[in-house]
Amino acid sequence: MKKIIAYILAAAAVIALSLAVLAADAGATEDRDGLKSRQEEVHAAAELLRSLGVAEDDPAIKALSDEWWRCQKLKNAKYLGTYTVTGYDLWCAHCQGRWVGVTASGIPPEVGRTVAMCDQFAFGTEIYIEGMGFYTVEDRGVGPGKIDVACASHADCYALTGRYKVWVVNEGSGRPCGS
Repeated sequence: MKKIIAYILAAAAVIALSLAVLAADAGATEDRDGLKSRQEEVHAAAELLRSLGVAEDDPAIKALSDEWWRCQKLKNAKYLGTYTVTGYDLWCAHCQGRWVGVTASGIPPEVGRTVAMCDQFAFGTEIYIEGMGFYTVEDRGVGPGKIDVACASHADCYALTGRYKVWVVNEGSGRPCGS
């Protein structure tokens, strides 16, 4: 019985550590040392869970793995600063005008992937928006310091509107608009 209680307490401590690692503010992620340190913490938490017999397909392990890869991708990213982020409804004629279903790059837009940025960023540029994830520049229509994220509904557009830290992960090879 003591062994079971010890196992439960150890598991609870590891889960609490895992949640704390994931919930920790990654606000200093433009700092390479901060990313490396966070990646090490995430790895240690995942290894503790594995040592307790938690399966690889467990949501806690998957979340820690996702966070590890996020840190890995951001290690060489270029911090751009804080941008105003808004959304545009992919299937709304008012939001899209006559271009419903197609982006300025010619690629069909996709929720969770497509963003519009100014012509300073080539099509295909991969960016990271803190708290939102990774996106690809495939559209235009906004000015400098702004990002428009493809959304499934107006409600989604309103829900994500705000100011976020942004990084360029990979420069696109597509042509900048106007060139």
